[in-house]
Amino acid sequence: MLKRTDHIDLPGDTRAAPATLPTAIVVAELLTAGIDRAILVVEDEARAEAIACLAEGFAPAMTVVHLVASDALPGDSAPPSAANVGRRVEALRRLRAATATASTGPILLVLSAEASAVRYPAPAAFDEAPPVFRVGDTIDIAALPALAETIGYTIDDRVDEPGEIAIRGSVVDLFPADRANPARIEFDDDSVITEIRSYDPVSQRSLETLDAVIVGRACEPDLGDGVAITEHLPDAALHFDPLVADRRTRFLALAATAPRRVRSRPRWSTRAPGTRRPSAARASPPTPRSNAPRASSSGAIRSARSAASPVR
Repeated sequence: MLKRTDHIDLPGDTRAAPATLPTAIVVAELLTAGIDRAILVVEDEARAEAIACLAEGFAPAMTVVHLVASDALPGDSAPPSAANVGRRVEALRRLRAATATASTGPILLVLSAEASAVRYPAPAAFDEAPPVFRVGDTIDIAALPALAETIGYTIDDRVDEPGEIAIRGSVVDLFPADRANPARIEFDDDSVITEIRSYDPVSQRSLETLDAVIVGRACEPDLGDGVAITEHLPDAALHFDPLVADRRTRFLALAATAPRRVRSRPRWSTRAPGTRRPSAARASPPTPRSNAPRASSSGAIRSARSAASPVR
């Protein structure tokens, strides 16, 4: 259940017009509604990203989080891509940090119908900060494979995609799962990091010098029983685009009929750095379930008081 907000008219209230409102109007009305916390569930990822980008641009004091849906369909034999997982984990980590800080301003969570229809690990699962490498720090090369396995990274000869890492002499190349470009870390004979640069994975040309690189996780925390996305932003006003209910219903129907398959997940081997690893099998995640409030055909805001206490 969510915070009572029936005194506020958010975009998507379709009593007058059943069509989805333009992105700019949605953002404008959200920013002028005076809401401290809001969850906006829209039709698809493109609309969610557009709204999140506009909101960030027009309200820099607001914490805007775009939670992407998995790029693996229910029953798909392939796991989600590392880049997809990295963006999702980083989004929920930012959301957790924002709700845990008393001084945080307004918070807006934007996600698609499909992303709203699944359960997520509990908020506390995102308390752990990702590893950070800084210029001047000492890097433990011997411990790097174990660290990489913990956060879901794959060893390779050349880093081309998010979630990969390569160790070559006094250089470590890694592609953070939640970033657009990889980083090259150079260290001296004492294993002290002397330089960090981002670079183009195709041309291998340096882009900019960095003081530090944050290595976002490429694997999600254990789901456990899972919680609805509303548990990650309690006491939030909730809004659905008009077509969300139908999309959620179709997605959940697909999940209910999808076969349970074994998915492969890269695992670290005992081979030397620079060699590829074999894969080991893992069971697929549970079929997506949802205990989030259902959207009505009108897309109106849900009313009622939240039974969950805000994260302190």
